Amino acid sequence: MIAWVAISLKGFVMKMIFFAVFLFLLVPLAAARAEGLGKAEVLRPYLDSQTLFVAHLDASKIDVAAMEKFAKEILDSAKVPDADDVTKQIHAMSGVAAAQIAQFGKLGGRHVYTVVSHTDLFPNMPNMQGAILIPLEAGGDAKAMAELLRPMMPVPGVPIELLGKDLLFVGDPATQKRLQTMKAESRPDLESALAADSSSALQVIVAPS
Repeated sequence: MIAWVAISLKGFVMKMIFFAVFLFLLVPLAAARAEGLGKAEVLRPYLDSQTLFVAHLDASKIDVAAMEKFAKEILDSAKVPDADDVTKQIHAMSGVAAAQIAQFGKLGGRHVYTVVSHTDLFPNMPNMQGAILIPLEAGGDAKAMAELLRPMMPVPGVPIELLGKDLLFVGDPATQKRLQTMKAESRPDLESALAADSSSALQVIVAPS
């Protein structure tokens, strides 16, 4: 049985890889279905019976200004000491984030995927491994994209390399090797969940087995 969650992010903040996300954006149903099929095509070669977790982030739907406003509302309601100083720091960070997201788009980035399998979890807990996949759109610059992402990585030296044509891989070398040599298996449950809702900036799909 598959449990899946599509998160609109309105009134919700979380960190995923290198973005804090806050946004709700409606998309026509026909466009949502077409985009969903595209997501399945990107991930299909990297899914098998061991896949546990898939996430998709559409960076074009991130609203940094709304995120900053939401954070300020939290500070105001919580009556945080020195809130003005914190607000200034958040404003500065929002400016950096907006610039990075804009540059991400200029370099051909829009969609960010995360794929985690049993192999990534065990016996690696608590140091969970996994794959981040970033398909580059037409005219994308893989080298410049890697340079943009590298300072954002929580662990220095994380490989950021092409995995096939126009698909950037971020993650552990062992995971990279596994993806390059794995035999993909059909996962209609995951593909259906991905295609079910493209109106959200973030989709998280958990398929325990």
